[in-house]
Amino acid sequence: MIELGTCMGITTQYLAKVTKGHLYTFEGSEEILQIARSTAQLTNASYIQGDISNKLPEILSTLDQIDFALIDANHTYYGAKDYFGLLLDKIHKDSIIAIGDIYWSTEMNKAWDEIKDHPQVFLSLDFLNVEFFSLILN
Repeated sequence: MIELGTCMGITTQYLAKVTKGHLYTFEGSEEILQIARSTAQLTNASYIQGDISNKLPEILSTLDQIDFALIDANHTYYGAKDYFGLLLDKIHKDSIIAIGDIYWSTEMNKAWDEIKDHPQVFLSLDFLNVEFFSLILN
């Protein structure tokens, strides 16, 4: 599992609990990541601090595949599109990519529109105002 945007670690704790594998969670802010680390002692999670655009390729190079990824960081058009593009090489037919806050801004909504039209996207679900959470299945 990949989580882009640890924030305070609430979703991190949930994801770590429901996975049978390992969770890699990324956060740009060292201070925020320290708070997330202090709220739970997770044995199946690795906390990665730094620029996701630089750190994500490093971690992806060590993995065979990704079953689930949550994109909930850098709420910009380029952030969403770049992270999605980086993840594509590691997904398989049963992978799920969830993108948070697709209505955060016009540019996030534009990124969502383009991502859901990507040829590798088999199914997209838009939950509108319920948590602003969307799923992409390959």
